Amino acid sequence: MDCRFRYKSGEIIIIKRNMKNTIEAEIKIKPISVNKIWQGRRFKTKAYSDFITEALYKMPKKKKLESKRLGIFFDFFCKNATRSDLDNFLKPAIDLLVRKEWIEDDRFIYSIQAKKFPVKDISEEKIKIRIIEL
Repeated sequence: MDCRFRYKSGEIIIIKRNMKNTIEAEIKIKPISVNKIWQGRRFKTKAYSDFITEALYKMPKKKKLESKRLGIFFDFFCKNATRSDLDNFLKPAIDLLVRKEWIEDDRFIYSIQAKKFPVKDISEEKIKIRIIEL
């Protein structure tokens, strides 16, 4: 079943919840790089805080996957895809899953698949997520 939720600052589309223990979502937000989340060694930046706040607002409430073995698939769509390292998008995206309580802890992630795709316009920037129990 497809559902659409519209917000002032963007749109989130829940693609489907086709299996009992799977979460799939598309979040209309620009991915943030790990390079932009730290000030020095210990302090997170305002850009990171703003990213988390906006993304949490756009993400639907989902029941937490209780499995201790999870696989996660990320698709990052961003305008500067050719200038960004793919692995730099992972930590902030994984932090979101824990903060939104879709997963209990990132130590239960046993498999990650990530892809990045260039888009022509910032309005097309988004993160697609699929979480499955292994």
